[in-house]
Amino acid sequence: MGAITASEAKQVFQDLLDRVTGSYLSRDFDAFAYVVHLPHHISTSFETINIREPHHLKAVFDAVCTLTHTGEPNLTAVCHDAKPKGRDRIDGSYSNLAPDHAVLTAEIKCQTVLMWIGNEWKACMSRYEFAKDDVVAVALSAAVST
Repeated sequence: MGAITASEAKQVFQDLLDRVTGSYLSRDFDAFAYVVHLPHHISTSFETINIREPHHLKAVFDAVCTLTHTGEPNLTAVCHDAKPKGRDRIDGSYSNLAPDHAVLTAEIKCQTVLMWIGNEWKACMSRYEFAKDDVVAVALSAAVST
């Protein structure tokens, strides 16, 4: 694969966000797992979670699905920025929006690194700067401690 432009990187990143959001809304773990590379590293301001096993990824997925279906059923993730870093990496940032387009994560920086692996873009690392008692943070920690 050749080098990609900033515009192409943003399109790739948004496509992956759409696929992940769609997998949560339809509760399609296989679609989610297809775009997430293991091990997947999630870091926050207070911990790093290394998801190495499929059953931990499934636990994280189930926890986020529960939150998604409890809250806004039409959640949308919107890419703010995506930068190609060579031929096989894209660093991007995004926010989650409610159906009325209110930013749900205005104060939370959501970042993900995509890598070109096996002829597909995969999410390999994520960083979220939320409070330790945030419902998503609690769900992530609980999911991987099982």
